Amino acid sequence: MVEAAPAHSPELERTLSLQKELESAELTITDLKRQFCQKDFSGLTDSALSSYPTNPQIVAPDVIAQQSFLRKLKFHYIEQHAKDKYVKFIVSPDEPGIDAESNEQLRETNEERKQLLKEDKVRLAETYEKIRQKARLVEQAHDRAQSLTKETATLTKQILDARLALTRLHAAHPAPRLTLTAAREIADEQEEQMVTLDATLLELNERATEMKDRVKASVKDVERLKVERAAKEEELKRTQRLEEDNRWPALHDWYSAAVALHTSLMSLDKFETPADNELRLTYSLPKSRKATIALLFMPNTRQIAQAHLIDSDTDIDIQELVGVHSACNDVPGLVRAILARLRAEI
Repeated sequence: MVEAAPAHSPELERTLSLQKELESAELTITDLKRQFCQKDFSGLTDSALSSYPTNPQIVAPDVIAQQSFLRKLKFHYIEQHAKDKYVKFIVSPDEPGIDAESNEQLRETNEERKQLLKEDKVRLAETYEKIRQKARLVEQAHDRAQSLTKETATLTKQILDARLALTRLHAAHPAPRLTLTAAREIADEQEEQMVTLDATLLELNERATEMKDRVKASVKDVERLKVERAAKEEELKRTQRLEEDNRWPALHDWYSAAVALHTSLMSLDKFETPADNELRLTYSLPKSRKATIALLFMPNTRQIAQAHLIDSDTDIDIQELVGVHSACNDVPGLVRAILARLRAEI
């Protein structure tokens, strides 16, 4: 079956006609570009056009250089002409006939000509500026026309393709076709299904997020348990090594005896460590008195920093002893000196 060609609307016909007219029109801007491209600049060895003939903006530096050269040449000519005229006036036997009145007339004439020349230059500059502005506007309009022409051609092709596809669909799907009411009902049903599916998807995403959080928490717990297990295993190995070592009971007995002997000799009742850098020693004194010495060390060192008495029945000043013994870090000597002074005060 031969497909019928789609009929063109009047608007489409006018668009195609305008496109053809624009493509076939001999515009000056297009003709100037063609003429410029046809010129041969290979002989201009002093100009950059010989290397870049497709860029007309390179002509501007050449024109400026030529204008500068012509100005210098004009000044040189005027200078030589004035010198020649001056020499002729000097060597001429006749009277030149130059007086103050003629000089004044020449000055006024020069002033008028300078003023006219200045006005002409201003008008010429304004004309050049207008030409430049209009040239930019013309270029923009031309580019916009070309862009619209290309866009129109593209849209025309898409319209024709869509009409042809629609004609093929009509031919492939003869009547009875889907009515507008039935299509709207199907669209409404599909919209309701999409709403339901969106709600389901949102719920699944929330569950997935919750499950990810649980998995992350479980992974953290597993890592923590691994660390704890490694520490426990290491402690178990160390305990097993100590149990297997026959010297451990003897060393424990010796250490316990040494601690008991020291506490008995020094009358040490108890010792505490409230902080990492603090040690509290409680000693028994004569007459059933007790004294607690608090030793403060610098953090992470064994350097004594301060010492003071806590809950002591005897009020004495030990700062002098602290200053003397902290200079050499003599902690045992400081304790002995404090105990000696406490016993002397009782």
